[in-house]
Amino acid sequence: MQPPVVKVCVLWIVLWCGPLSALLRLHLPPLQPSLLGQPVLRSEGLYCATIPLSLLLAHAAWLAITGLAPQAGKSKKQPSPHTLLLGLGLLGALIFGSVTVKHQQQWQDEGIVLQSAVEINPNNPDARFALGLYYAAAKGGDLEGARRHFLKAHELAPQHAQPLIQIGELLFAQGNSSAAMKEFMKAVKVAPGSSAPYRAIGRVFLEQNSYKKAEQSLKTALKLNPLDAVALNILGEVHMSRNELQEAQDLYKSAAGLHPTFYEAQNNLGTVLMRLGKAEEAVAAFDTVLKLPKQHASAFLAHYNIATALQMLGRLDDAIRHYKIAIALNSQYPDFFFNMAIALQKKAQNVEDVLQRKDILNEVIGAYRSFLQEQPDDAQAHYNLGYALDDVGMKEEAKTSFLKARKLNPDLPPYQP
Repeated sequence: MQPPVVKVCVLWIVLWCGPLSALLRLHLPPLQPSLLGQPVLRSEGLYCATIPLSLLLAHAAWLAITGLAPQAGKSKKQPSPHTLLLGLGLLGALIFGSVTVKHQQQWQDEGIVLQSAVEINPNNPDARFALGLYYAAAKGGDLEGARRHFLKAHELAPQHAQPLIQIGELLFAQGNSSAAMKEFMKAVKVAPGSSAPYRAIGRVFLEQNSYKKAEQSLKTALKLNPLDAVALNILGEVHMSRNELQEAQDLYKSAAGLHPTFYEAQNNLGTVLMRLGKAEEAVAAFDTVLKLPKQHASAFLAHYNIATALQMLGRLDDAIRHYKIAIALNSQYPDFFFNMAIALQKKAQNVEDVLQRKDILNEVIGAYRSFLQEQPDDAQAHYNLGYALDDVGMKEEAKTSFLKARKLNPDLPPYQP
């Protein structure tokens, strides 16, 4: 007896539509910023082939239960027609699985996903804008590629200011403040009721040390949108630059309160608390930064900042631990080594065990030498290194270091063996 027509049709769908439908993708809800509120392609990890695969598995299971059983009046040695169908069905599953895995690996790359969105619909301003953001933020920063897509997004949606603002941000990042300002002013004309262009203008004025103009522009932004956390944070930086620390603290707190995961506001809050001498509160603020769900590219600065605050509180072990993490994340900052060396040197003064103290002093020597590789003319570093060398018995090297320090700064006290 031949299989029913329905079974043959189901198997045909499984064998052919299953693998082929792996080429079709199901667009998921966007997580990228949107200009027009339209979906922007972000992830395509689900495929329409899921439905044929389900049919395949159901059909294979049904065959396994019924199709392989010997039919009445037939020998057990005679294969059932269902056996061949099951084998073909499993082959379809294998093809489907291999194609799906390949696509799944490929489409995990957000850049490829967004590029595909642009290829699918080149005139979608949201897709252009999202791809521009990706290019600007990608490792190394393809600024020219980002600018090209922002320009296209503005061409497709001239009533929206955000592409102009992003072009201005790119120019500003390249050090071209005057060209950036022109783009921001265009954005003001396009969207006079938006706070975003005014806060961007305020940041340019801040960079130019035009604090009064920066404050005026940022206050305009906050008048349009009192909940603009970015504008609050930049205005805090204006007050910080003018040494108006209490005002800066209040603004940073407001910005961080609006967006608890706002890295810059939390980090700036810790910094101003340090300058106000509120080390305990600063440690809490920096600790909040380190606990943010997504590690920021500048997380090493948070470790350095919290180490400095802990050092002020005399918590040397914790401070040294954070200095080491900061250096492991980014060793390009000489001050990390200098401050860690000071913390280690203070710790060594309180250690009675001779061997342990010597180990700590060797770390001190290594840290100062790393610092001096980048800052060879720092007299204080040479001077402090001389004391560390003297403490471990390296008298001649200590003398050389002291002489170098006094040559650079004759006001330093002479070496006392």
